[in-house]
Amino acid sequence: MDHLLLSIAVFLSVIGTFWFVCTPLLSAFSKYRKLSESVRLECNARFVSTIHAAWVTYIALYVVIMEDPDDLVWFAPTYAKRNIAVCMGFLTADTFLMLLYWKDIGGTKGHVVHHSVAVTAYVLCLSNGYLTYFANFRLIAELSTSFLNIRWVLSAMDEKGGKVYYYNGLVLTATFFISRVAVIPYFYYLVYNLVQTDVYKSGVGQTVHIVWISVCLILDYLNIIWFHKMVRGIRQYLHSDTKKDNKSL
Repeated sequence: MDHLLLSIAVFLSVIGTFWFVCTPLLSAFSKYRKLSESVRLECNARFVSTIHAAWVTYIALYVVIMEDPDDLVWFAPTYAKRNIAVCMGFLTADTFLMLLYWKDIGGTKGHVVHHSVAVTAYVLCLSNGYLTYFANFRLIAELSTSFLNIRWVLSAMDEKGGKVYYYNGLVLTATFFISRVAVIPYFYYLVYNLVQTDVYKSGVGQTVHIVWISVCLILDYLNIIWFHKMVRGIRQYLHSDTKKDNKSL
């Protein structure tokens, strides 16, 4: 119940910040004031998303790197469970805002699917009290979100030609690959070892086993697709630069 209340509090905080805090705060920047209403709405959403991403990534990295639990099934410190509850509240609010402002905020069906399956997995985790370690492992993916949001803001403000946009793009690609793609083999190595144990077999039912593994596979499929699009975009960018250089010679 405490985690449900925390998720509700985060949901309301995200909505409240989006509606009542972002615009007055960001209006201090002249470029923000020049943006259209629809672009400002997404800018507000990106601002809240960045705060959420920074927080949950920090906690998730601490769980995965600093903790060395003997029991990966029932390992569930309070701060790790609260991190999941915070993410649930944010994802629910973000989905609500995407559906409410579908034409303005850059949501896609892929994002809705991503948020929905992630929340499903986190509900199973918190309601049953197990697999908290793996839930936080999945949250490491938020490492790249802040750089993605920065890239979008720079693009909205016509800063694509600047060095900040270029180097942020490199960092975005690197963090996305490290936190969402490169970790896939190690993650499933841990999962494979886990599902062989008696603790897992006796504690996690067959239905939950199928659901959470399926959720992980769906999320990783989406991450691979998105990373492929990023690499394709980089190749197009480099190809266009090569053409420009050839013309200048």
